[in-house]
Amino acid sequence: MAGTLEHGARGGGVTMAGQAVKLALHFGGLVALSRLLTPRDFGIVAMITVFISLAEMLRDFGLPTAVLQAPRMTHQQSSNLFWLNTAMGATAWIILAVSAPLLVAIYDEPKLRSVVPVLAAMVLLNGAQAQIQVGLAKQMRFSLLVVTDLSGSVLGLSTAIATAAAGAGCWALVAQYLVNATVVLSSRWILSRWRPARPKRGEGTGPLIRTGANFGLAQLLSWGTSNIDTMMIGARFGSVRLGYYSRAYSLLMTPLSQVVGPLYQVVVPTLRRAEHEGRTHEDVLERVQRVMGVAVNWVFMVAGATAPALIPLLLGDQWGHSIGLFQIFSLGGFFSVLSQVNYWAYVSDNQSGALLRFNLVTKTITMAAIVGCAFISVNAVAWAVTVCLALNWPAGLWWGHRAFGLKIRVLLTSGLRVVIAALASFGVTALTVRAMVGDAPDVVVVLVGAALATAVYLAACLGVPGGVTWSKGVALDARRILKSWTRLGRTPAA
Repeated sequence: MAGTLEHGARGGGVTMAGQAVKLALHFGGLVALSRLLTPRDFGIVAMITVFISLAEMLRDFGLPTAVLQAPRMTHQQSSNLFWLNTAMGATAWIILAVSAPLLVAIYDEPKLRSVVPVLAAMVLLNGAQAQIQVGLAKQMRFSLLVVTDLSGSVLGLSTAIATAAAGAGCWALVAQYLVNATVVLSSRWILSRWRPARPKRGEGTGPLIRTGANFGLAQLLSWGTSNIDTMMIGARFGSVRLGYYSRAYSLLMTPLSQVVGPLYQVVVPTLRRAEHEGRTHEDVLERVQRVMGVAVNWVFMVAGATAPALIPLLLGDQWGHSIGLFQIFSLGGFFSVLSQVNYWAYVSDNQSGALLRFNLVTKTITMAAIVGCAFISVNAVAWAVTVCLALNWPAGLWWGHRAFGLKIRVLLTSGLRVVIAALASFGVTALTVRAMVGDAPDVVVVLVGAALATAVYLAACLGVPGGVTWSKGVALDARRILKSWTRLGRTPAA
């Protein structure tokens, strides 16, 4: 039992260490590119990435998730899925390229005609490495995954900064995406030493495809709620307003996806092993939730509360219209990280059908709210996203309890501790920062706000009944993860 948890903690440590470096690169690139490019440049690329992400979803259609939770896979099954993902990626690329004139008409943005066919190539590149990635995750070769991911990020960002400085405009962002995808594919292909066999029928691939279809449909609904706001704002308010909105959203949510998203490659295999040793999923998930929730929500809370000084300090005064949007999204981020734990609970228990039914209800409501608010204002859309994120977390717990007996009391109370502490700290710090802005340098406002936010956050976590014991548990689990980083070289293959 200890071996499984230590192994999972070590894998989580590798992944979190890599994602911490990637997060630093993201923010460094965000600052540099925001000063070299215009809101319109970011808005143009945001218009396209909506459909790129849809193509990525259809290309995968839940197959990597189905493979990750499968107890065992043969080489022939992995090979069949490799060829299927690659073929679907090529098909999606062609469809997007042909659809470029339609996107020009939808957004009234002529530049899309030339950018769409080029940027869409990343769908094929990502499709070719999808099964290699999930195979490495099942083998718990997390160091290789992290190194190749960081290599792509570094080279992609370097290319983007160089081309943006040369005046390439939105093409700098296109180059970043393509270089990143190319480096990740080529390095994983070489270092994994995995080679696909020829496709072959009758190898048990069908059940995996059916399971993946359920996950894929659920993910497709999630895609709708994550991207319909971009489509509506781009169509109604244009590329400049979309640029402000997309910067505010990605400034918070992109780091979340970069840090938290890859952890499913660690958490799901760890839960599968713990299950065989008699541990409940809820016990492991609660420990993951409280460590991850405390850390990530601290970042959301500090960044959101100090935004009136932080955004001009980092990005420049030209991004002032993003401040209010950024603060709204930071509140939604408190709940987004908890909903990710819910998703892992469904996946690890192989509840693809329950997840699909839950998303059919909640994501439809969310999309309707976003579309309705798009006829009011951009800020109204941001509030619709945040409110729906807040409601989605407890709804997901309740649905899991009704559908497959998910024990939700511990997950709910632990999550509420984190959210209430973050909200209290956000409120106190935001009022203080508002009073300071204009009378003190931005860097002083940010530092004072961060210190105050941290103090209030800790006091709120410790001050509630049982807070000291709970906080000690968070510190102990965090120390175990940090300790695992010193032993990365001893991570064995599964």
